[in-house]
Amino acid sequence: MDLKSLNKKRGTHKSKLTQFTNYLNSIEECQILSKRQITELKCRLSKMEELYSEYDSVQSDIEALHEIPDEQYKEREVFESQYFAAMAQAQEVLARDADASASHSAVTGSTAAFRGGPTLKLPTINLPTFSGQYEDWLEFHDTFSSLIHSDNSIPNINKFHYLRASLTDSAALLIRSLDFSSENYIIAWDLLCDRYNNNRLLVKNHIQAIFNIEPLSRESPKALRNIIDTVSRNLRALKTLKLPTEHWDILIIYIVSNKFDVITSRAWETYRNTLKELPTLADFNTFLKNRSDLLETVKEAHNSHIIRRRFSDVTHNRHKSLVIESRSPPSKSTYICPLCKNNHAIYHCARYRSLPLDTKIMKARMMKLCLNCLRQGHSASSCRLGPCRICNKPHNTLLHPPTTHSPAPAPPPDAATGASASGVALCAAPPPPPLPPTPPCAPPGSPSASHLPSQTHSLKCGDSSCNVTLSAVHNTCVLLSTALIQVTDRNGKKHTIRALLDNGSTSSFITESLCSKLNLPTHSTSTLVEGLNSQSSNLNKCCDVVISSLLNNYTENINCYVVPRITQLLPTTEVNYESLNLPQHITLADPTFYLPSQIDMLLGADIFWKILNSKNICLGKNKPTLSSTKFGWLISGPILIKHNKNNTIHCNHSIISRDDQLNNQLTQFFELETVSVRKHMSNEESECEQSFIKNTLREPDGRFQVTIPLKESPEKLGDSYTQALSRFLSLESKLARNPLLKKQYCQFMQEYITLGHMTENKYPEKDEYTYLMPHHGVLRQASLSTKLRVVFDASAVTSSGVSFNNLQLVGPVVQNDLISILIRIRQHKFAVTADVEKMYRMINVNSKQRQLQQILWRFEPTEELKQYLLNTVTYGTACAPYLATRCLIQLGKECSDSAVAEVIINDFYVDDLITGASSEAELVEICRGVTSQLSSAHLYLRKWFSNNPNIINQVVGASS
Repeated sequence: MDLKSLNKKRGTHKSKLTQFTNYLNSIEECQILSKRQITELKCRLSKMEELYSEYDSVQSDIEALHEIPDEQYKEREVFESQYFAAMAQAQEVLARDADASASHSAVTGSTAAFRGGPTLKLPTINLPTFSGQYEDWLEFHDTFSSLIHSDNSIPNINKFHYLRASLTDSAALLIRSLDFSSENYIIAWDLLCDRYNNNRLLVKNHIQAIFNIEPLSRESPKALRNIIDTVSRNLRALKTLKLPTEHWDILIIYIVSNKFDVITSRAWETYRNTLKELPTLADFNTFLKNRSDLLETVKEAHNSHIIRRRFSDVTHNRHKSLVIESRSPPSKSTYICPLCKNNHAIYHCARYRSLPLDTKIMKARMMKLCLNCLRQGHSASSCRLGPCRICNKPHNTLLHPPTTHSPAPAPPPDAATGASASGVALCAAPPPPPLPPTPPCAPPGSPSASHLPSQTHSLKCGDSSCNVTLSAVHNTCVLLSTALIQVTDRNGKKHTIRALLDNGSTSSFITESLCSKLNLPTHSTSTLVEGLNSQSSNLNKCCDVVISSLLNNYTENINCYVVPRITQLLPTTEVNYESLNLPQHITLADPTFYLPSQIDMLLGADIFWKILNSKNICLGKNKPTLSSTKFGWLISGPILIKHNKNNTIHCNHSIISRDDQLNNQLTQFFELETVSVRKHMSNEESECEQSFIKNTLREPDGRFQVTIPLKESPEKLGDSYTQALSRFLSLESKLARNPLLKKQYCQFMQEYITLGHMTENKYPEKDEYTYLMPHHGVLRQASLSTKLRVVFDASAVTSSGVSFNNLQLVGPVVQNDLISILIRIRQHKFAVTADVEKMYRMINVNSKQRQLQQILWRFEPTEELKQYLLNTVTYGTACAPYLATRCLIQLGKECSDSAVAEVIINDFYVDDLITGASSEAELVEICRGVTSQLSSAHLYLRKWFSNNPNIINQVVGASS
């Protein structure tokens, strides 16, 4: 049947599936189906199962005839998805109807009080999954058998679908090669059982799981419960495997107790001394359960946070030692800002802090926040936190009027000493929620030494309370000028971003991510950016950006170059802003300057000097300077921090070079246009070449005999027979449905046997190593000679997960590329083409390696299934192209005629000859020489073509 008829037949099957789907949708609305509807649905369901078999047959024929089978595989995938979805929908409708009928009967016979009650719907049971881990096999086997395998009402094709969906990783790989058909389900299930019903490996894995229990480094209720669960689960599995686990108590207790930490070991010894006899596993589990319950209770009860400070004078480095007892506070990430919905409290929100005072108060009231602590759930009158630090009135410091210049109350002497003397920020843990309000230039929630006297803090240390000793030393870092500004996107909407201001750059830059987010149009450019030490990078995009201030009406349109990334997070470490004593009347351009954050833009000298005002404030020695700008006050300069482990020096200096750099571009042009010399071989390629030179020989009749180059031993191959058998049976079933394909396939195999390219392996049990290759046919309707080619799958993995191709060296490419050959032939007046007949199969393989090239075959299902040895270089093996083409090159090297040798070496592309000459006589002579040289190795040229028929007549005769 031709391809057009098959496509038409497939369309009919697809339309039937669509009709069935529409029918299902129409009856699914019925709450309870009539008997007639149920009977009709079951009849249609049985017909649909037949439909799939018919579709599979037609689709297989189309795939065999089609030149590009990948497209047809997608067609199959779409149909199967729709088919199985429809089948599942039909099964659900039948099951729902059965449940509804039962419920209806129950309701009918019940009292009137329950007559209108809703039907209880149990949750869906999810299918178990299995990844190939032996310790999970028993549970998977029992569950899948109970739900699917033992249910005779489920068709095998559906069971196969469920089985495929349940398997992952190596387990899925085991049955991946099986065709999707009803008969292959039993084969797939048997394959899994044969592989994983291995009592020796199952026992080994369950015992190993007990030995590999993670040792405890400290007391943990979670870890103790994990020990109970692991031991119990694996002992139950071992008992299922009929091992006498009831006599293993002392051994198990010894193994597991050696995993305890010191405190748990001491507690176990104390508990064991209370027992009059040797402890049993039940006693051991009781101890573990009681111990984990105790630890959990203590953890819940320990809800007080205590902080003790102890300062000690140290040497000239002036270390400060803080001893802190604490338990974990709520994580910072538990806060959701009610304004921007990000993971921070509202007093950390840059958007909220940038609002005018009236708007802040209005927003706080709209969101029903306490005006004293800016939290929800209570009012300012009932708030327990401290008042404003500036005026001591009951409102948050962020809500203090800016015209008030009352000095903030001085901190206690010891806290002030700690903050000013060391300038150290405690960054060991996230800041706790209940912190007193802070000035506008110092957002609340930032932990520092000055908080310690007035507020109880807690630092996270594992899952329970602990003692932590922190030490800090003086170090200095430099703050770079950053500002929060607004940028306008393509639709006119404004976005707040963080920019770095750098007068050491001649241009401005924007990150690719921000440019994409704003959807700004870009322009092509060719620009070189140079930085320190002449480091350069090429930029090819720029865009125009409108920037504006958050504080006033200042707006500017600037040109920015688009770069993947400007710099890392700035500052590189969190700094202690409280030691700076910032003036209360200023508004910072970047209120979060002390927190490491991403930089989205860099504003260079082209805009830097336009935004500067004339006012500056120096905060003191070794402290930064404040500069007034149209974006607010910038802060930059040195600041004392704790010991800085980041030694990165940031230098954002850049120069935009618009020089064409003609010399460099010309050099690059010529490098691009130059034909590269042949690359050097890799170690594996050199090893493959040496193997060919050492092991290749010419047989008495002139044929080549090659040795397959292996990089690993065949010992790594596992069982290949099972998969080869399964795929052969699938192939045999396919051939039975297509007599024409079967005839061609049998003719191909008979030719293989007749020519001596394949011989029966009469004593396979004597083979030291064996690899059986699955095979399938590829139809090529456009081929002038061979319509069907049988391809052997040497990539099929064995039970060890290794295939024959995995063991082979692929070898280098030894012929010229096709482009070079085609360009070269255009130089000649006369041209000729031909190809080598059965080139791979004219080269014999070392007889000692043929056991690794075996297949299963028989001409009829009634015959005995036999193993055959493939004696020649085989399609589908990794090294076949190299071995075949390398033999051609060797013939060229051995040729005494230099003109013929050059053609053999340079004018073959795999098995195709593409050559030419300036005169007819010269080309005839070359063709005769090539034919003669190749025929000495039983390689024969055929399918001659030329732009001059006289040449063909002279080379191979007028009959050709």
